[in-house]
Amino acid sequence: ARRLAPGSAETRDDDGVMKEYIERNIKSFIHIPVEEIEAYYTNNRGLFPGRDFYEVKDEIEEQLLEAKLDNKLAGHIEDLRKKSFIRIQLIE
Repeated sequence: ARRLAPGSAETRDDDGVMKEYIERNIKSFIHIPVEEIEAYYTNNRGLFPGRDFYEVKDEIEEQLLEAKLDNKLAGHIEDLRKKSFIRIQLIE
């Protein structure tokens, strides 16, 4: 069996394929409503001293998007596990 060195072109290609899959099949379906961003800002103003909503809107949206992506990925992986079947064959 061939081992890939960390950082090799093939490793980056695999990472790129995985990122593209996540982007197309999971992340692209996540929408953060502006009301949710505003509510987060209002409830967490202490995290943004001296900065108004429009200065931090994109930052908050990215945080909320990443949190939802993590949840969606966990659910997606669980679904894949439920649908998978692994068979081990011992060859003598």
